[in-house]
Amino acid sequence: MPSEPFEAEGKLFWRVAPRGINNPMKNFDHGCRDLRAQALHFQQPHEVQHMSVSFVRTGAGRFVSGLSFVDKSGQHYTPGYLHQDQNVPIPVPTTQRIQGWELALDISGIRAIAIITEDGAMSSWAGEPGDFPRWHLTKAEGISTVEAEFGVSFIYSFFCCVCPQK
Repeated sequence: MPSEPFEAEGKLFWRVAPRGINNPMKNFDHGCRDLRAQALHFQQPHEVQHMSVSFVRTGAGRFVSGLSFVDKSGQHYTPGYLHQDQNVPIPVPTTQRIQGWELALDISGIRAIAIITEDGAMSSWAGEPGDFPRWHLTKAEGISTVEAEFGVSFIYSFFCCVCPQK
């Protein structure tokens, strides 16, 4: 579970999508181990005009390695590892805020991601969701913070939270 990304009155409510994560003290022959994490904090619930997903190909397949967001003011946010030649844009309706994401999770990481907008609609997939288990990460209040955990080359765990309104 991620640590609290910032101090706030009230509590942060995390929605988590982990799969196959191993404790750092445990030996393992499959799954993932957390090497680093990155968190993004947004002043307003996640108002994005552009989002793209970067991928890396390994012996086990193609995995999400990084995300790129551009908010309405033109500010760029890029958690993860970006590979410009493996970048896939996800269309974001200009009239809708991002309410969350739908993830296709392999035991070794995230295979595909789609945006869920505030009206409940789901975008097209970036990546190959196949028959992998799906994880629906949304918050009715909108997303104010996202955190991604990384292994050597790709994202394998994704979190989002919202600070309660005062």
